[in-house]
Amino acid sequence: LSHVYSYGTWCAMAVEVDTSDPSQITLTSVWIAADPGHILDPTIVKDQLSGGAIFGLSAAMNEQITLEKGRVVEQNFYDIPLLTQAQCPAIEVSLRAHGGEIGGIGEVATSPAAPALGNAIFAATGLRLRNLPFSGQVGFAF
Repeated sequence: LSHVYSYGTWCAMAVEVDTSDPSQITLTSVWIAADPGHILDPTIVKDQLSGGAIFGLSAAMNEQITLEKGRVVEQNFYDIPLLTQAQCPAIEVSLRAHGGEIGGIGEVATSPAAPALGNAIFAATGLRLRNLPFSGQVGFAF
């Protein structure tokens, strides 16, 4: 579980992992709860939160910037492996609108993804991961 207040929006995230094969951790479910103040289109808000979670989980699991001869090897997003649809866990989003000003939604679910995943792995295995990407310390089923 993790939470963040970002761009005027509260967002909490919980991640569930399957560690029945400890060498291949599998993401099974993600739950997101957010309060952006007002919600103009719930479908778009849920899609944005889901996409942000996928982006954050991808970064936490296996994205890494590498240097070769003092230069960054990765040049753009096509050089960075995002989770594919087949690799994505089930994502459930709950929304609440307390009123007040409209908060942001585009990047809100990206930042709590790594801590939520790290906490899920710790709860399941007792292993506290402290360096990103986590794939340097544990294996993921892809």
